[in-house]
Amino acid sequence: MTAIPSQDPRPLSKRQNDPEFIDMLDATSQLYTEAKRLQYGTTVVLTLVALVGSGYIIWSKTTEGWTMLVTLLALLGSYAVRDRALASQEEAARIQEQFDTELLGLAWNEILCEKLDASKIKQKAVKYQRRTGESRDRRVNWYANYDELTPELQALACQRENTRWDTDLRRLWTRSITWLMIVVLIGLLIMAYATNPHIQDLITGPALLLTPLFILGLDLLRDNRVTQAHLSQTNSHLGLAEDRAKRPNHDQVELAHSIRQIQDRIYLNRCSNPQIPDCFYRIHKRLTGRE
Repeated sequence: MTAIPSQDPRPLSKRQNDPEFIDMLDATSQLYTEAKRLQYGTTVVLTLVALVGSGYIIWSKTTEGWTMLVTLLALLGSYAVRDRALASQEEAARIQEQFDTELLGLAWNEILCEKLDASKIKQKAVKYQRRTGESRDRRVNWYANYDELTPELQALACQRENTRWDTDLRRLWTRSITWLMIVVLIGLLIMAYATNPHIQDLITGPALLLTPLFILGLDLLRDNRVTQAHLSQTNSHLGLAEDRAKRPNHDQVELAHSIRQIQDRIYLNRCSNPQIPDCFYRIHKRLTGRE
């Protein structure tokens, strides 16, 4: 592989449980949690603005000029918060990239991103441990045991783990967002029309207040569909690379280049994919019994 060979003779299944790797996983979880809180905290605020504002308009049977101002401020605020959430997500993706490249012996792609400072990783790891109080043993054996495989197949197997569960979960999440938007829209418009059946009042009142929420929802739907397509392509590349790795006398340089390209795709997906709430993941896990 075109990589920096590990000087540690221990197998991957043992090395992944070293304290520095556990710290990377904890720091990653902390940063993803911060990104999710910003992203879905914004969603909650926009939902409350739409519900409270629409309820007031329906109850008072009047529309005021403040609806335009509130809508504009909500839109500007949601995009400002989204930028900050993406920054936290990008830092988490960089730490995951360090985890994978150092553990799997992959060459670091300096063009793709820079490594995060070790002190920042430790700071976020400590913050996660203090916040959750979880035992560090919860992070051991992050990847399954692939010690019987060649280094190339080990790397590909771990990369496959990173993409395996995400596709089904995102498909269900996309459907849930779609139905939630439809139900909220129909419910509010029915109530508004029943109390004040003037189209102008609907447009300048509840419909206007719902605009930021639905723009956010449409952005999430679009980004999830892009992510699903990206994951599907990555899984196809993984299948081709796995077939190549199993052939006798395969070109190791070409295979290593393919593994590095797959890792690039995984990193870019981690940077941009919309975060799924932890509660939704736990529900999905209980319903399917899958990690």
